[in-house]
Amino acid sequence: MLYSELVDAPEKLKGHIALVKVNDPHMMEVIQVILTKTQAEISIYDTENVSELIKQFQLEDEVDQRLHIYQAEDDDEMFALCEKHLDAGHTQILMKGRIMTADILKFVLQRKQFMRDERFLNHVACFEIPGYKKALLMTDPALNVSPSVEDRIKMVKQLHTFAQQLGYSELKVGLLSSIEKATKSVPSSVEAAEISDYFAEHPVAQLKVDGPFAFDNAMNVDNARRKGIQSEVAGDVDALIVPQLDVGNVLYKSLTQFGGAETIGTVVGAKFPIVLTSRTDDIQSKFNSVVLALKLL
Repeated sequence: MLYSELVDAPEKLKGHIALVKVNDPHMMEVIQVILTKTQAEISIYDTENVSELIKQFQLEDEVDQRLHIYQAEDDDEMFALCEKHLDAGHTQILMKGRIMTADILKFVLQRKQFMRDERFLNHVACFEIPGYKKALLMTDPALNVSPSVEDRIKMVKQLHTFAQQLGYSELKVGLLSSIEKATKSVPSSVEAAEISDYFAEHPVAQLKVDGPFAFDNAMNVDNARRKGIQSEVAGDVDALIVPQLDVGNVLYKSLTQFGGAETIGTVVGAKFPIVLTSRTDDIQSKFNSVVLALKLL
């Protein structure tokens, strides 16, 4: 699938977003773009009065129409209101505003009713990389520090569900290491081989999982052939599973800082999409992440 397909046709998208803490001009501009370019509704949960910002961005007419304001006395009341609306299905997406990522994740993880059976969250980043023929998905560059083999099997399964929701007919997943053969001195290669063997023994329709692969062989079929790698996945990956957060974080930042990649992302594993954008993300990036989340509904 092309990256452009992940973010196209936003004007057709509907859904109700729970946005936590937005008393900030940058976040209010994001709200303005969402309301202008989609059919989504937004509920704001905050402990501060946002009325002046509403006026500043000329959004008064949207209040009680597609924009709903819930001002609480403190964080506990704010999260209780947000929880009530998510539980009832009144809101369908959780989005981080001007609040720490750890606080949003704590809010989700402490409420069993929010979680799917696996009780495991992971972050999926979606890249458009100049020179690569399709969108590249990657997990997990942001949440799980040292995921076990079992954790990464869950990541693959959740990634497959995510891709199906987006309309992928088939998903090719590469398991990243620094070498192509399982070698005891490189634990990530042995673990990748274990994960690959698991999916060989427990096949899933429209899902191909293989590895270990070094990054260059995962991404370039000629490199894979020169190394003598015979695989339907090598050189044609739709998604990469990284062995640990350090690898994912460095790769993510390398692709965006020096590789000219555009990126969006969401957190999967809860019963609703979670949009965890960074304070450094620009308006378009945050909007595109919302579009991606709306497409998962």
